Amino acid sequence: MAGVGCLHVPIISDLARALAEADVAIDFSSATATRANLAACRAARKPLLIGTTGFAAELDGAFAAAARDIPLLVAANTTARRDAAA
Repeated sequence: MAGVGCLHVPIISDLARALAEADVAIDFSSATATRANLAACRAARKPLLIGTTGFAAELDGAFAAAARDIPLLVAANTTARRDAAA
């Protein structure tokens, strides 16, 4: 899909099926999709790393509730900064 040839990585749209085969989920989607992804991970009992920004304040409660059920890391800034001198 990215023009780099075959990487043998399946691309599917069935999140529940993907989570059944996953050890952890990583969400770099969009703030609007995160609520559904969070709910799917809770239902599948899968850890979730969220690297998305721009959440509405009401998601704070959803994050707290999910963190009681699954390992959850919300890391809004996941970019690495490299100095020009490095």
